[in-house]
Amino acid sequence: MIGNNQDIVYLNKNSNPISVVNNYSEGYNIEYPSDICTGRLGELYITDKERNFVFWLYEGVISTIYSTPRYEDGSIISGEPTSPTSIRLNSSEDIFVLFEGDGSVRKFDRKGQQTIVLQPGIIERPSDIAISNDDPLFVASKIDGLVYKVKNDTEVVIIAGNKQGIKSAIDGVLASESYLGEPVSIDFDISNRLYIADNAFGSIRVVTTDGIINSLTDSDNKVFNISKMRINNHGQTTLYTTHLLEHKLNRI
Repeated sequence: MIGNNQDIVYLNKNSNPISVVNNYSEGYNIEYPSDICTGRLGELYITDKERNFVFWLYEGVISTIYSTPRYEDGSIISGEPTSPTSIRLNSSEDIFVLFEGDGSVRKFDRKGQQTIVLQPGIIERPSDIAISNDDPLFVASKIDGLVYKVKNDTEVVIIAGNKQGIKSAIDGVLASESYLGEPVSIDFDISNRLYIADNAFGSIRVVTTDGIINSLTDSDNKVFNISKMRINNHGQTTLYTTHLLEHKLNRI
């Protein structure tokens, strides 16, 4: 995603950027593409944080899945979810969206029908969401310094991070026993391991399926100022991190 010119590009095998949305239909301008994910058929699901839209792009046609309801004067109706950011699909290709405005997570179908899967206020200022291979929803909060598993729309359990004890990243222990500084982004690999981008330590932490946490990056390979981290599970598992302020994309 290229936020400063409202474009979305893919990198070919020579790392040349090619626009995939350079011919919008009128009225479908994306002012602030915040996150993107891909379905089985190659369709794209896109959030626009500033305009409060969720889009679906397939075979050159862009459609609106959701837009925050407004009054006739254009102002947003009080209490409606705003600022959609992270977007994910589960195995049934239901669409999960994090709304930073109220901290809720909502599930949509392609017709825009929604269900609240995490109520507002349950987690303080969530920063990212991910869905494991067996479909549970996980939520990171860089303010809390924790990663949660969502049990239902009002109940979560801590999976990684600990506010008590020594404030250092400890490896080889249960993830719920290790301190996380600023878990800004999360994702899963094909083996259902949870990856956590921690901006406070400049590290990528990995949680195994039995709950043990270790650091993927070492002191000589720190990665700071991560905006989003996503994993490519095709062939060799590869991590990609975006860095908004530095205008760059890293491969790990």
